[in-house]
Amino acid sequence: MNWAFKSKIKMITNYAKDIVAIVFRWVNSRLVRRTGEGRRINNILVSQIFNIGDVVLTTPALEDLRETFPGARITFLISQNNRIIVVSNPNIDRIVGFHSNRSHGIAGVLAIFRAYLELRGGNFDLSIHFDRDAKPVILALLLGINERIGFKLKDGAGRDSGYRFEFLLTKSMCDSDTLEIHRSEGCRKLGQLVGSRCETYRYPKVCIREEDRKFANEFFLKNQVGAKHTTILIHPGASLEAKRWPIANFEMMAQMLLVRPGRKVIFCFGPQESSLSKESFGSFVGNNIIILTGCSMLEYAAVAGKANLFVGNDSGPMHIAAAMGTPCIISFVPEDARLLAPYWVRNTCLKSGADIGRDGGDLRASVTVEDMVKACEDMLSIPTK
Repeated sequence: MNWAFKSKIKMITNYAKDIVAIVFRWVNSRLVRRTGEGRRINNILVSQIFNIGDVVLTTPALEDLRETFPGARITFLISQNNRIIVVSNPNIDRIVGFHSNRSHGIAGVLAIFRAYLELRGGNFDLSIHFDRDAKPVILALLLGINERIGFKLKDGAGRDSGYRFEFLLTKSMCDSDTLEIHRSEGCRKLGQLVGSRCETYRYPKVCIREEDRKFANEFFLKNQVGAKHTTILIHPGASLEAKRWPIANFEMMAQMLLVRPGRKVIFCFGPQESSLSKESFGSFVGNNIIILTGCSMLEYAAVAGKANLFVGNDSGPMHIAAAMGTPCIISFVPEDARLLAPYWVRNTCLKSGADIGRDGGDLRASVTVEDMVKACEDMLSIPTK
């Protein structure tokens, strides 16, 4: 098959997709006009099936929805692995775990079918998709939800690249419209498409339970961490290896920070980093260095809320610590810092010289131990209220 023939096939396929999209949009607009005006919103499906940090940054938009539709029942579709992070959120009435986040093919189809069986009969009036993924939108269509709101993606040249599923949405906001604002504010802006006009200042929050506070208090008591100590929480992990500052650098930084008396360092390791706690820290742990592992996300959140400072990479645990109001020192990719840095708490973002994955920059080579230690000392010198 020659190149010219392949090009024609591709062109015809794209035209066919455009025609299907136009017809689908017209049908959607007719349905929304018939059922959308003047009706009461009783049931809302919200989806965010991606990472922990994405879920945390969605919480202000959930508050907006609750204020806008106080009598509605809000169902939150979330990755099964992350559902505990919102189990105590008062703005959510029901949590449904999605068993495949970024998977496609058979795994994705099975995840959609499984969620459909759990959600059918929900009589949803509206769905809002913060996750920029086709699977929850397809699920909403199968559930017969007439109004489906989400982001429309664009490629690097500014052309629509979301044609694969964007036409399934009845209302959409171009992703490029939120590129200059924080990701959390972008979620709130998407909510405006369904009438949310909440002007209240809001920031991401993680709601912990009494049992989580008890765990944190017992953890501090067991490890002899008192009110007189300055507690520094370090999480050396990240979802992408290129974003991870070397574990040896974290070790050196901790030793340098502990030169001053009255300090305790807590190293937190999630399931993916559990091997690091045994391999790298076997002889490193002492009276002033404590290992936290094997706890739930909400137990970690309670510990983070009691710490004086968080130090780590751009990761879910960083977003949780910031949502608990803890000042943060973060090693960040420049572009991500603008969109994801926790502006609502005191923070310092140490950025690489180039954007990882785009310009070939390497965060590990551009942020030194001395940079991190200085940032920590500067932050700790600021009096707390």
